[in-house]
Amino acid sequence: MSRIGEFARNRFLLYGTALALLLHCLLWLFLSSRIMPQEQSIALHYNIYFGIDLVGPWWYLLLHPLAAAAVLLVNGVLSVILLRREKILSYFLTATSILVQGFFFLAVTLALTQI
Repeated sequence: MSRIGEFARNRFLLYGTALALLLHCLLWLFLSSRIMPQEQSIALHYNIYFGIDLVGPWWYLLLHPLAAAAVLLVNGVLSVILLRREKILSYFLTATSILVQGFFFLAVTLALTQI
């Protein structure tokens, strides 16, 4: 039995990865609908104590989904590789992928709504 086949038969891993991928696609859609190239700096980070504490060019916001994609890719590959030896670790990696995508979506949403 192949590793991918075993991964595809496990509902939690399959649906969890699909949910993380869906959140990642929503992150890109939300970001592409809200930003456009501009000369003026935009807010990149919001802190509850100080408000906007980091500003920069618009394209810095694209680093958030790129980092989220890297986490999704690394966690997905490790989850497939480690499924036979450490099943619980594969579950943790998949759950972490979902959480990370949610946190990145929240970070981008907060940065863009504080403008």
